Amino acid sequence: MNRHFNSNSDKKNRSFQGKVVVITGSSKGIGKATALEFLKAGASVVLNGRNPEKLLKTANEFKEMGFSPLEVQGDM
Repeated sequence: MNRHFNSNSDKKNRSFQGKVVVITGSSKGIGKATALEFLKAGASVVLNGRNPEKLLKTANEFKEMGFSPLEVQGDM
């Protein structure tokens, strides 16, 4: 079976319920957008970034949307 994640049907049916995803650089830009998509897909998301203030701001934005990310400050 040859399946591609890029197809629209796969994106709609893909669930990350019960999975943990760590996103580095998740306090802004592409990392932040990626973290939000994984949260929407049901994943437990660990946010990671170097700037604690930006990281906390992003985590609080997601929490206001009803998600529960874990933020871990650090340089990976």
